[in-house]
Amino acid sequence: MATQRLSRAPLLSPVAVVACVTMARLLVSAFHPVTEDEAYYWTWSLHPALGYVDHPPMVAWLIWSTSLLPHTAFFIRFPFVVCEAVAALAAGAAARELSGSARSALVAATLVVFIPNVKLMIGEALPDPPFLMFWALSILFAARAMRGGAPVNFVLLGIAVAGAMLSRVFGWALLFGVGATFLTGPRDRRAPRSFAVTCAVALALVAPWIAWNASHDWVNVLFTVRDRQGFRAVSATHAFNNMTIRFLIFDAAFIALTYLTTIRRRYPLLAWTALPFPVVLGVLAFPQTVEVYWLLGPAISLFVGLGIAARSSQPWWARAATGVWIAAGAGSFLVVAFAALPESVQAAMLRNPAAVSAYSPAYAYRSVARDVAQRASARDSAILSDRYEITSQFRLFGVDAAIVDDVPQRRQWHLWNRDLGVPERAMYVSTEPLSSNPALEQRLESVYERSEPGGELDYAFAGKPAFRFYVTWFSLPRASAVAADLYGP
Repeated sequence: MATQRLSRAPLLSPVAVVACVTMARLLVSAFHPVTEDEAYYWTWSLHPALGYVDHPPMVAWLIWSTSLLPHTAFFIRFPFVVCEAVAALAAGAAARELSGSARSALVAATLVVFIPNVKLMIGEALPDPPFLMFWALSILFAARAMRGGAPVNFVLLGIAVAGAMLSRVFGWALLFGVGATFLTGPRDRRAPRSFAVTCAVALALVAPWIAWNASHDWVNVLFTVRDRQGFRAVSATHAFNNMTIRFLIFDAAFIALTYLTTIRRRYPLLAWTALPFPVVLGVLAFPQTVEVYWLLGPAISLFVGLGIAARSSQPWWARAATGVWIAAGAGSFLVVAFAALPESVQAAMLRNPAAVSAYSPAYAYRSVARDVAQRASARDSAILSDRYEITSQFRLFGVDAAIVDDVPQRRQWHLWNRDLGVPERAMYVSTEPLSSNPALEQRLESVYERSEPGGELDYAFAGKPAFRFYVTWFSLPRASAVAADLYGP
């Protein structure tokens, strides 16, 4: 590992950049409605637990930390915006630790804070911000530990690695990468024994989540490796679809850039934490659908490497990659800022044919929840839906609804609602006509003797048609109907 005497230059420049972007992010986050996924994770925070079906519990814990504050977009997102700021500062500090250059810190922090993802630019309450933060802190503490710093760095490293694993299951790749660094690279003779402390701390903190999975049929692990995307036989159709090709191109560029910044420049910590997981994902892309944002954790290690590469020699590829990334991030922020404008301002701007609407269905849910609640109350009906996005948004606005379709998220809902009966009357609400889901339509009709169309609920944004919901009414439960017939086993 390349080490140099640390520069005494203060980290004011990265702090200033991160502070400015964070303030802008906090500002726009307050004007974006809570999205479907955020509402779903918010419902988790109403039921604090050691684990959940879709993800480890960190996202719910962070939302719960502001539960005494108003349930607004700003307060729900606040912890996640802070996580993104800490991630950028920690990545900058890690680059400075490894290179001794304040310039490296500035570049690395800037790359992290300008990740061109509109969800991150808003600071959405998702598993990714804490995952990025704990990954960056792990790189920082590992770098300090490898340089012969205080033994407490191995304890802090264990806490950070555990935080990453409790944010996303992919955090186990970080533990592997850090462990491979200590066991194979240049190190102090005491490093393996000290790293055992890191492993002990990390596994002790993750053990409750493991125990929760063991007592719930390993539901989170199985959802991640089997249910989320699903495996399929390798075929030319899947291998050459747009999503797979896009990921493979991005993954190949990621691996090549990581090789140039970590292996060629001899930074094993960054190489071990950045390269193995993208290589595995590249292989999995053929039998499974993989997502580009799954690379966010290893991207932290890449950004630290790019920051170091830019410290003095400034190779053209480092300058080009940095410039393109920052430009893309700035463009993403402009989209976010536009979507934060009042609806009347967007309506005026959208009269220009060149303008693109930044409308999200999330803008409609407050009105939808109000209208659905009024209709259901008028008929004394329960509310059903096939989408966790809909039921979660309704719950955010104080309207109870149940998931009835066979989707993985239904299992999470069942963990909280085990003793439900079959309501006398039900209002089914979805973004698609019930007829588009014949299996669910047949199941609902097997529970109720009577069904009737309920019409459509249309919503506009900035003066343009934007979102439509479909309603179906059910009544007169059959004598043989039980809750499992309606909600699933």
